[in-house]
Amino acid sequence: MANKEAFFLVEAMATATEVKNRFGKYLKMVINGNEVIITQNGQGGICLEHKPLAEFNDGLVITYSDIKEKGNGSQYITIYFERPNDNKDGFDSASMDYPGTSFRDVKGFTGADLRSLRAHVRKLGPAAYSFSKEDAHA
Repeated sequence: MANKEAFFLVEAMATATEVKNRFGKYLKMVINGNEVIITQNGQGGICLEHKPLAEFNDGLVITYSDIKEKGNGSQYITIYFERPNDNKDGFDSASMDYPGTSFRDVKGFTGADLRSLRAHVRKLGPAAYSFSKEDAHA
């Protein structure tokens, strides 16, 4: 694979509460290649960890995390799903640790939606996991 260089522009600093309330706005910034710093009570800061994986015409955005390690040494990533909700006043969201099949933090998605998301994970999960492992060794 070709050598990758990434350049990030700090697009915003926001409190954790602001990011929670307007997650879609900040997720779009990250998807567009910008860095968002999240602070708690204006102190310290962490970077939003989501990396873009796929975006669909219905507004569904799938992102993934850096590689993480469980206590037993096994590695995984978290895959995140978000789309504007039908009320146009917020977002439906869910996440899943991969490899794995269980959703967590599900908000607004139906059972049928989750089956569809699981199909996306079967197709895209291996690539996202591979990208994260590659980035960890870069």
